[in-house]
Amino acid sequence: MAAHPHKRTQRDSYVFCQLDAVYRDMLQPLTNLEVLDLAHNHLFRIPPHCFDDMTKMKLLSLSNNQIEHFFDGLLCDVSSLEVLLLQDLPLTSFPANLFECGSDFQSSLKIIDISHSKISTLKKGDFQSLKHLGLLDLSYNNLDTLPEEPFLGLSSLQTLDMSGNSFIELPTTLCVGDLFNLQELHLQGNAISYIAPHWFINMTELQIIDMSKNKLSIISDGLFSTLPKLEELSLKGNGLTIDSAKDLFHESRLMRRLDLSENNIRNIDNLLDGTSMRHVEHLDLSFNNISAIRAPLNKRNESVSLKWLNLESCGIESVVRDAFVHMEVLEYVKLVNNSITFVPLFDARLGAMFFFRGNPIICSCGMVWLEERWLDTDTVDKMSTYDYDVDVCRTYPSMMVKPIRHLSDREFMCPVPSNCPPECDCFVLKEGGSVYITVCRNNLTDIPQNLPHDSEYLYLDGNNFHTVQRISKGFHYTENVFLNNSGVVSFGEDVFKDFSHVFVIDISFNDLKSLPTSIFQGLKYLKDINLKHNHLTHISEGLLKNVPHSKT
Repeated sequence: MAAHPHKRTQRDSYVFCQLDAVYRDMLQPLTNLEVLDLAHNHLFRIPPHCFDDMTKMKLLSLSNNQIEHFFDGLLCDVSSLEVLLLQDLPLTSFPANLFECGSDFQSSLKIIDISHSKISTLKKGDFQSLKHLGLLDLSYNNLDTLPEEPFLGLSSLQTLDMSGNSFIELPTTLCVGDLFNLQELHLQGNAISYIAPHWFINMTELQIIDMSKNKLSIISDGLFSTLPKLEELSLKGNGLTIDSAKDLFHESRLMRRLDLSENNIRNIDNLLDGTSMRHVEHLDLSFNNISAIRAPLNKRNESVSLKWLNLESCGIESVVRDAFVHMEVLEYVKLVNNSITFVPLFDARLGAMFFFRGNPIICSCGMVWLEERWLDTDTVDKMSTYDYDVDVCRTYPSMMVKPIRHLSDREFMCPVPSNCPPECDCFVLKEGGSVYITVCRNNLTDIPQNLPHDSEYLYLDGNNFHTVQRISKGFHYTENVFLNNSGVVSFGEDVFKDFSHVFVIDISFNDLKSLPTSIFQGLKYLKDINLKHNHLTHISEGLLKNVPHSKT
């Protein structure tokens, strides 16, 4: 098929489409060409000397063709070439013969991308003629081992990408060669389970390492100790169970970003006490198995640089109040989608934000401060409670989910296990305070004994009492009594005798056919009586005689 220039993208730049062959004569008029894109064609071979006349070409793309091998010295005369794109080719080894141009030849190439091909082996000396190369992309090939000194000659290489291959381990015997100027190393998406100590020994300029999505379960002592310029490290998606007491990154004092998400880390107490951790600004610990934070992350009270902490989806159930103490530049803590039920008012930097959405939070009495907009502090500045992003919570006793910013202070309650009948649940508005609500709803047949007399709300609804003669004695503080839907057929005339300050009595949805005339006698504060959905046929004239403010 003849050559068909598909379009001219810019001056001295051509894209060829629908080609199944390319010849030197076809390209010979394009001596000033700088960019030649032959990708996504049907090429099986490139003839010898095809590019000899293209002395000004800077970028050549042969990606997405069917080329299985190249002729020796094909790029020897393209001295200006800086970028070579060979993605998605059926190559099984690196085409080092492209640069077989004599012992003194050095290519001007700065970038080679040979990703998504089928390379399964590298040989010592493959890159010996590429001393100016700055980026080498070998990602998504079939590499599982490396020879001795595989990167010999790559003294200028700054970025090496070997992600998405099949490496299992990086052994001690491997000498990585001339990678002493390497700044970025990508090994993510392999199956690496072991990295020998000192494997990075000659890579003293490394700044970024991505080893995510491998099978590491331990980190060798001293593995990163030769990397004084390391700034970003991703170990995401391994099986790590890092012991926070070990200072694994103690020589990497420039490290600012550390990703330990999706591992098997269980304990982060005192995590920032290590030397290197004190310099980390962004720390991702999301999707681990941290059940609780029981101690400060920075127990030593030494300066730390942490600004951003991600603890999303870790199964965290509780966090101590001083977890984030002594963190003077902390800005953002993400605690979303955990199992946290209580939000403490943290002893943390004023202005730090905490995100709690997606937790089964219960609005207990210790969280009533969230009802306020601003809180006083030890300084002249006030703290905004909106720094705590909590959207909804469950409220006692119904456990209904409600918007937390719409609650009144009397909807923040705490359960009281003591001084409460075993059949009931009792709640207070503040720790150590008197009982505010008593709830007894367990299909009971008898009124529980020893009910708290100071309870303002008494819920005895949803039971099966049948007959209720009297409810204990001494309920002088109870203002609301609920006996609705409890299968009551009859009440004794003194059933409410001791509820001298009651305002509301609900005895709806029962099986009452009549009421004692004196059942409400002496209840001078009673305002609301609910009798609906019973079987009452008449109300006696004296029933409400001494209840001046009531309505039914």
